[in-house]
Amino acid sequence: MMALTSAALESPLLPRQQDRLLAVQAAGAALRATMAALRPMGPGAEAEESLTLAALAADVDAATAKAMSIESGADEEFTGDAAGLRGLLTLLAAEGGASLSLSLRSAGEAAELTLRHRGAARLRPLVLAAVQPLVRRLGGDLPTGGPDGAAGEWLTVRIPVRAVLRPAALSVLLVEDNPIGRLVAAGFLKALGHTVTTAEDGAQGLAAATDRRFDLIVMDVQMPVMDGHEAARAIRALPGEAGRVPIVALTAGTDAEDDARCRAAGMDDCLHKPLTMDRLRTVLERLFPGRVQAGG
Repeated sequence: MMALTSAALESPLLPRQQDRLLAVQAAGAALRATMAALRPMGPGAEAEESLTLAALAADVDAATAKAMSIESGADEEFTGDAAGLRGLLTLLAAEGGASLSLSLRSAGEAAELTLRHRGAARLRPLVLAAVQPLVRRLGGDLPTGGPDGAAGEWLTVRIPVRAVLRPAALSVLLVEDNPIGRLVAAGFLKALGHTVTTAEDGAQGLAAATDRRFDLIVMDVQMPVMDGHEAARAIRALPGEAGRVPIVALTAGTDAEDDARCRAAGMDDCLHKPLTMDRLRTVLERLFPGRVQAGG
């Protein structure tokens, strides 16, 4: 039917004939979108995925060749029933003459996805009938006393989703005299999502820890001017929060006596060289549970 309608539209037509065939084509597109939207509703079909509005809109645009606008939260990550959301958006976007906008509002882990839809009146009853089961599946809110179907009026649908909360970045002071070691350690810390300030010896590290508050200090042990043990003791003597910041030793030593010297100087943990991402992640997770990203 759709192929025949498209072929007929290529023929010379009276304006009234063309309008009717365009209406048939739009209705067919809406029906096809409806079937596609309802198909994933079998047992086990609801699969939660991590999404962004930008990616969701791109998927629907590829399926319907109709762009939609994003009012807010385009790149904020959230989790939800991906198949249901794509089906709902595809269905709404398929309506002839429809425009669709998306926005995401979050408060902690809770979030709300808002769909605002404006379309032609002639397809509104069909679209609403198909939208209702999808909105129920998604736990959303479809106003019952909303627009009467007049062209140009907005239909607003609100869908609860869950925001993806990223671990808060740590502010890290890295004290390391070796340029290569400094580059490697800073790269690992940044890959885990943390911000890094560097110092090239213990004296510079002490000055930085005195002037600014850090969440963590990673301190090489063997350095010129002031070694790591001396710098750690001096930091522990600082007043207030500055003297209580966690300090992790970077040491080439491998025995228990070397670890004991670091702890006696006031350090909280030890990282043995050569430094690896796994060792760093393990120590950070021990000191800051839940603030270490899984990637990297």
